[in-house]
Amino acid sequence: MALFKKIALIVLINAAVISLLLVAQIKVATYLFDSKLNSALSRAERVMPGLKLSYTPGANSFTVRQGRLFYEIPLKQGNNLGVTSVTGAVDLKVGFGALRVTGAMDSVPGVGNIEDVLSKFNVEPISFSGAFKARAVTPRLEGTLKTDSFLWPTSTGICKLGQNSLHFLATSKEDVDVKFSSAGVVCEGALRYNNKPNYRLDLLGLDVQFLPRIINQKPHFDSLIVNLKQLDFKFSALYAIGFSPEEQVRDPSLQDAISFSNVSTLVALSQPDDEGMAKLTFSNSGNYGFAFPYIRYNEEQPYYRLDNFKLAGSVERISIPRLFDAAKSVMQNASEQFDSKQVMKEFLSGFTDTIICTLNEFGYTHEGQSLSVTGVSNVAFDETSDRPKLRQFDSDYKIKVDKNMLEEMAGESYATPLHNAVAANQITFDGSSYSTDLRIEGKQMFLNGIAVENLVSQDDMLYEEEQKAQAAQRAQEQADAAALQAEIEAAQRAQENLPSMVDGSLNQQNQEFNNGADGTGIN
Repeated sequence: MALFKKIALIVLINAAVISLLLVAQIKVATYLFDSKLNSALSRAERVMPGLKLSYTPGANSFTVRQGRLFYEIPLKQGNNLGVTSVTGAVDLKVGFGALRVTGAMDSVPGVGNIEDVLSKFNVEPISFSGAFKARAVTPRLEGTLKTDSFLWPTSTGICKLGQNSLHFLATSKEDVDVKFSSAGVVCEGALRYNNKPNYRLDLLGLDVQFLPRIINQKPHFDSLIVNLKQLDFKFSALYAIGFSPEEQVRDPSLQDAISFSNVSTLVALSQPDDEGMAKLTFSNSGNYGFAFPYIRYNEEQPYYRLDNFKLAGSVERISIPRLFDAAKSVMQNASEQFDSKQVMKEFLSGFTDTIICTLNEFGYTHEGQSLSVTGVSNVAFDETSDRPKLRQFDSDYKIKVDKNMLEEMAGESYATPLHNAVAANQITFDGSSYSTDLRIEGKQMFLNGIAVENLVSQDDMLYEEEQKAQAAQRAQEQADAAALQAEIEAAQRAQENLPSMVDGSLNQQNQEFNNGADGTGIN
């Protein structure tokens, strides 16, 4: 019994000490908030020149600090809003707990000029809210900013934007995840063609996740993920080509449309190596539909469907910063004389000598028929050429296409070559699908290991024809120049001989005159 009392006393003492430490931690945290808030706001103002922040405390308690933060954000001179700054306020509430901090904020309606600025564009007030939390045991900072739905008039119609949220999560300054989610946007045109809007856009369920990284104290793009639940876009073909609703046309109901669903896109960049080169990975999947037209003579037409579409691959080794610098250089020098060789040189600096393009997966299903392609290409460009010219193009791909799909693609024009290729074992047919192993080495192509013919690309053919035409033009110019030079020299010689010819002609005339005067010229 005495031992039990002793243990209980020790537990109570430890609990009291821990409680005092936690209370002290909260007290210190609230003290730091009260004493350092103004200096933190001043630091933010120095980061953005012209920014003005002020804080008015509200009803506080031992663990809670709340108040109103007023802001004035400067705008560039000559902006289209007609004001020099945007002003407003948010209500803040910060709670201090055991080794953690939580906070919330809400926009304050009717304060500042932000609602007046939006009203100039017939945009209703936009309310927003946010929340964050941080903990000290395992460093973690998480926050969310949300906006309610609102209407946004455009020059051709009106859009309604659904609820949006921006979420960030940081476990260190090198590891930050940013995610944007939107319920979607619906836009509709104000014009009417055949009693239907000139366009209608439904974009629903958009999620964008961005993962930046800090590597060696430099920002680095890690990956970007975009998911889209549904996109439907219908528009009048007459509106697209510039006809007004009043103009008389044969089919005023003509509409085009696209429809995408369950679309997912990923772009990722590996950490650069010692030479600054990285591997770019990409993938895309979804269901895609196209209808051109979608409505004809008031009758809906079926979509051309690409279902279960998948594209995944990679490009290595590339340098995104060098490519960015090359694009920036091209844009800066666009107004000057265009040097295609220099542009090509700057562009190729973003790649290694040989670019490895891997296609892990490409395929889709159309009306129950499927296409599948996988393979790899090794590509190298001629850096001495003043135009994009391949120095090396080696590829190896495996292709499989279901019977009806390939025969529909081939049509009657290519039915015989397809039959001949199957007979020559260049293409394998198992009764339900066609397949082959396509390999390209330089200008030689192989199907299932059987050589087809020497390949000359259309680009090379055009280049050779261009060179022949330029050579013929130079030869003609040289011939014309030689003929012109000969004419000039002949004219110069004629001019030099003109005095002697004139003198000879005059002497002859004088001789004939003298002969006539003395009778010798009379028979």
